[in-house]
Amino acid sequence: MTTDLGLLLANPACPAGLLAKAAHGGPRSRTAAAAHPRAVPWLRGLALDPDPGVRAAVAGNRACDHATLRALAADTDPQVRAAVARRIPPGHARLAEDPVAAVRAAAAVNPVLCLDLLDDHDRAVRDAALQHPDCPPGRLTASPDDDLWTRVAVAAHPATPSLVRAALADDPAAEVRTAVARNPATAGPVLALLAGDPEAAATALRNPAFPAARRARFAAGADRDRRVAIARNPACQPRLLALFAVDADASVRTAAAGHPRTPAPALTALADDPDEAVVAAAARNPGAPAGLLRALARRGRRRAVAWNPACPAALLADLAENDDDRVREAVARHPRTPAATRRTLAGDPSRAVRDALALACPDPAVLGRLARGAVW
Repeated sequence: MTTDLGLLLANPACPAGLLAKAAHGGPRSRTAAAAHPRAVPWLRGLALDPDPGVRAAVAGNRACDHATLRALAADTDPQVRAAVARRIPPGHARLAEDPVAAVRAAAAVNPVLCLDLLDDHDRAVRDAALQHPDCPPGRLTASPDDDLWTRVAVAAHPATPSLVRAALADDPAAEVRTAVARNPATAGPVLALLAGDPEAAATALRNPAFPAARRARFAAGADRDRRVAIARNPACQPRLLALFAVDADASVRTAAAGHPRTPAPALTALADDPDEAVVAAAARNPGAPAGLLRALARRGRRRAVAWNPACPAALLADLAENDDDRVREAVARHPRTPAATRRTLAGDPSRAVRDALALACPDPAVLGRLARGAVW
């Protein structure tokens, strides 16, 4: 029985023996090995690989030592230098002056180098620097004469001064106003204003920073799309979610059924909803009580229940015996699946189930068993 080698190599628990074999395999295997956090013994050798994709993977590996990074900073391939630029230690500012714009744009995400690139002649580089969390508030300004994506970058930055953000809430471009509406630092009065904007309303109402009292008032007379947005807000009050659970519109009830703060009695009622999408959302709700998940599994919602992050280990063990490959695949991916169940699934006849296990299983013994049949 075969398993996807790439998935095994992407697993943080990948056995050292398989990593060693991959480090001396073909280009795809070497690239995957070079990116693995446990590949430290082979990184210096892979940094000399003739394939630039392999060297770039080494440069992007957080386990790569500084001496190797310094050597790769002078690599002839811009893909490799860009990978180094994203994480180079202090003292290598030359990558901020690289002749290739893509390398400078990569350097702009580095806190050591980003400030030097705010005045770069290439717009993409400047915008990348503007998006960095350490960008000084004084540089986060935008005027109507600036290009669209510069205004979007400033509107989205949490450190943008409140007066600048408030001005951008009235920008003629919907992309800019939506960026303001999504920004977690946007003030409540600005979000309330954007809740009346047809193009930015849903985003503003989903923002957890939207004032709770105003959220309740908006919900009372809101249209369907706005009610759905409020019901999807991570900070939505349980009492509002209980009201949305009996809404006449199925899309609103679906949003309430999927919210982890929906009260248990309302969620239990939604599990009996005549609309299939509502019941499926309730089955995936991480706040659903264990008893409700067992009941939904008995009613045929096994796949959705198996995907639920709160699914009990005992129920996952039962679901692993289901005839549906998709249910067993979800069980194989679940972090709460019992070790004994994982060992059984390692011999599952479905390739999809074994591949799911290869990617998610933390047990080196199970991964070693899967490795015996690993192929690209």
